[in-house]
Amino acid sequence: ASGAGVEYTIEVRGANTCPATITQSITEPDVIVVNASAVSVDEYLCTATSGNVQGNAFITVDATGTNVEGGSGNYVRYVFVRN
Repeated sequence: ASGAGVEYTIEVRGANTCPATITQSITEPDVIVVNASAVSVDEYLCTATSGNVQGNAFITVDATGTNVEGGSGNYVRYVFVRN
C-alpha cells in the first residue's frame, strides 16, 4: 500500500505580488503488477526476405479484469516510432 506521502508547501505570486499558498501531499501509488499473459508485443519487422518494413512496434496490455493491479489507475498510451 502507498505511504502517507510527503507534504510540500507551494507559494505563488501574481503580477501584483500577492501570494497564494497551499500545502499539497504527494503520495506514491502501489506497485503496478501486470499479468504476463495480458501482454502482447508486435516488434519492428526485419527479415531476410522482406527487408526492413517501415512501421510501428506495439506493446499492448489487456487491462481488463485483474490483469493489471496497483498504480494510480491513470494510464497513458505510448507509441514508439522508429525514424
